[in-house]
Amino acid sequence: MGDAKGETIFRSLEDYLKEHNVPLRNITAVATDGAPAMVGRYTGFATLLKETVPDVRAVH
Repeated sequence: MGDAKGETIFRSLEDYLKEHNVPLRNITAVATDGAPAMVGRYTGFATLLKETVPDVRAVH
């Protein structure tokens, strides 16, 4: 991973899960520390995850 941006974190998780044949929709919840990279309104990790898995619960 080259940086700690939300999009980079999301893409890394997405790649890892694809590599291990785990559907992203299997994620039901994510807990974060509340950092902007994790919960940012437009490009935060949780926001990007919710675009793909709308029912995922995000807490911090």
